[in-house]
Amino acid sequence: MKVSIWVAAVGAAMGVLGAQSALAAENTEVHECTLKYSRNATSVPMQELNDCMEPLSDKKANIEFIHLLSSTRSGGSFSKNVRVGDARIANLKKLVSESYPHARIESVNVGPNAKLGDNVRLTTILVTPAVVAAMSPVVSEPRPLHTTAGAGKQSGDLQIESEASEELPRVSLAPSMKTERMRENFGRIAARMGQDADRDTDESFPAIGFEAAYVRPNTGSPNVRTEIGGTAVSMSKGSELMNRASAHVILGAGYNISGVVLGGRLLGGGVWNEQDKWNEDFGGEGRLGFEKDNVSIFAGIGRTDKTSRFGLDVGLML
Repeated sequence: MKVSIWVAAVGAAMGVLGAQSALAAENTEVHECTLKYSRNATSVPMQELNDCMEPLSDKKANIEFIHLLSSTRSGGSFSKNVRVGDARIANLKKLVSESYPHARIESVNVGPNAKLGDNVRLTTILVTPAVVAAMSPVVSEPRPLHTTAGAGKQSGDLQIESEASEELPRVSLAPSMKTERMRENFGRIAARMGQDADRDTDESFPAIGFEAAYVRPNTGSPNVRTEIGGTAVSMSKGSELMNRASAHVILGAGYNISGVVLGGRLLGGGVWNEQDKWNEDFGGEGRLGFEKDNVSIFAGIGRTDKTSRFGLDVGLML
């Protein structure tokens, strides 16, 4: 008798919970959309927001929860990217809370993230009045059965003791994500055009060449970068290439401020003169450039034992 009553009580409780879960799943709607931002922009893209919320215009009273997930593209200052993400959330949350004052709003700023980019992902959860009404009653939690004192012990009557369970905590829908603090290392190839001068003869000639480098954009800090690579240049006279050329190993360092890079390089290698004689050549150059997405452009001016260098290179980040 005791076992039968206990099983019946547990079965009844599970039946109620199952019915409520099925009702909630059937009458809950999740709406997701993405608001795209230009780099460093913090103003809400109103047209995209209107397009996002338009399908819910006749369901405003059913909106229970809104989640905002902000991110920025990689590159530039980490702290600035975080500030941009925070500002986007603040501006968007102000508008959303004014339009949906009864909804619970939560937000997460993951900062720079190459996969997510310059976006805010907006997730809206709607529930119907039927779900609210069904989930309101508190479900009794089955407790172990015991006999009552006195007559209960003699007659074998059982008393089920139950206690109202506490409200279950709400589960946060915030995704578990690691903040991407630093951009990954990358390769760079570039074409160079400039005007190089032979320091022995004081003659200046147009120069064309290429370079390739491996760049670590976060060497101990999100803004400090180092690179190692090589460059080769050939001088020209009129429309013909001269026999004079140079090849150097690159060892450089720089500082990135919101895509603007200021730095310098050490150059070590040699030059071939017009008699095909190799001469060792060492020196350096200063550089100022700009990187955006996968494209970069740099201007450099330098000096080595054999040449004075001035040029412009345009490259791709791989």
